[in-house]
Parts: sequence; C-alpha cells; structure tokens
Amino acid sequence: MIFHDKKQLKNAIRLSSMECGRPYHYMVDYPRRLPVGCAKGCPFRMWATDIKSTQSWQVKTLKDEHNCVWNYQNRLVTVKWLADKYGDRIRKNSNWKLGEMQEEIKRDLK
Repeated sequence: MIFHDKKQLKNAIRLSSMECGRPYHYMVDYPRRLPVGCAKGCPFRMWATDIKSTQSWQVKTLKDEHNCVWNYQNRLVTVKWLADKYGDRIRKNSNWKLGEMQEEIKRDLK
C-alpha cells in the first residue's frame, strides 16, 4: 500500500485501529519510518517507510495476525478526530449527554 504522505498513512492506521477494535500504537515515530504494534503479546506488526523519490509512504511489512480481544480504550481516538467526526452533531445538540455520545461512538465503530 502506498500513501501520499505520513499524515494520510497515520489516518489510515487510526481508522483501521478503530474499525477492528485493536489498540494499535506507534512503537517509535521516526522521521522516515513508522513501526506499528498492537497490544502486549499480540503478534501484529506493521512497518512503513518513506519512498525518497516521491515523498510518499509505503507499507513494507504487515503481519496481520492478532490474538488480542476487542478494545474500546484506543489511544488513537483523539479529541481532534472526535471533533472532526462529531463536531457538527455536538454543536446542533448541545444537550447531548456524555453516555449517549459514548454509546453512539461505540455503535459507529462496531
């Protein structure tokens, strides 16, 4: 897989992490390479690097095996992502209760 830039790659990793309920994390965020892991003890690994000639990013290695369980506590779900996805709804419905919002987000991510 090839991505236009590192931001697009990280966004794809975030979406994949949320869709499959896996707690992906960036093991180290190097300027020219990005290793991604999952939960402790899970064999999942992904390794992406930049392509010098085009300034794009490519997934070089993907070991897509998991032995971890669905996890709702995902560090890649940030306030910025929530604001981008649900900001309009929050503005329109200022009385939206926190519990209702959490249930809605959980339903969307399943």
